[in-house]
Amino acid sequence: TAAATPIGAYGMSGLETSDDWTALLPGFVLTGIGVGMTNPALAMSTLTGLHEMGIRLSIDDYGTGYSSMAYLNRLPVDELKVDRSFVLNMLDNDNDAILVRSAIDLGHNLGLTVVAEGVETDEHVKALRHLGCDIAQGYHFARPMPADDVVEWLRTSGRQTRVAVA
Repeated sequence: TAAATPIGAYGMSGLETSDDWTALLPGFVLTGIGVGMTNPALAMSTLTGLHEMGIRLSIDDYGTGYSSMAYLNRLPVDELKVDRSFVLNMLDNDNDAILVRSAIDLGHNLGLTVVAEGVETDEHVKALRHLGCDIAQGYHFARPMPADDVVEWLRTSGRQTRVAVA
């Protein structure tokens, strides 16, 4: 069984070589990286090292908490994940729909892949497809499951899927 735990930059300070990093992180997408920490220089150095090794980095929950446009400008990220709180309400709330569309456009203009979190209905999928969102993630596709069940689910679901293992 495969398992991966996202490692925040603060947890990488004991690693000294890229060989150490690759042993721990064999090509998983890291999301939810805590960048609002006390040592921004270490965070930037660590994230840059991971990015240079080909590990895709995402800004998770964009639009809430510590995520900001400043991070999009400074961090070596590949992907922007639009927070589920906006996606869930985008069909009923014009402001949320505008924010989702704007986040998708912003991500694309910066050359990032855009992921919509919290997709729960086919209507969400249709709306996001119309807006040009690259990836949809949420209960509409699957609920979290044990790693042992993922292979069978992929075999029988008939969906084109990217799986994050945590």
